[in-house]
Amino acid sequence: MLLAFASIAFPEAQALAAGEDQKQSEQEQNPSKGGDPVQTLKALVASFPNESIRKSTGSPYKIADVSFDVRRTDSLVNPIVGVVNFSTVEEFSLDFQLVFHWDSDRWVFSRLINRENGKDFTNMGGGEDILGAGAMKRLIDKYK
Repeated sequence: MLLAFASIAFPEAQALAAGEDQKQSEQEQNPSKGGDPVQTLKALVASFPNESIRKSTGSPYKIADVSFDVRRTDSLVNPIVGVVNFSTVEEFSLDFQLVFHWDSDRWVFSRLINRENGKDFTNMGGGEDILGAGAMKRLIDKYK
């Protein structure tokens, strides 16, 4: 009788293992999606570009001082927020913060903040200039 039980349970175990393999394969293909917000934001930061170009001029700029943090909030809508801080290095340097919200097991880009004055640059000329072309555009497009 025990042998019959084991043979019935075995296909279910195989299906469960296949589902886990598929989930792991999907996470390897898309590191922005997964169950752990800290690890997926860490993967996002690991893929962060070292340089990009300005949309308005096509001039290159370097990206430095990249750091990140994951925070719990009191919000019922967005209880987990991820931030990625970085600086642009060119004739002048600017400090920015990308804000992401954890939604359905993935990070979704929310806004670009100028860390010097706290203003939301997402839809302003400067933000579109930073995020609208090159490697930064490709990065942000993955998280929309």
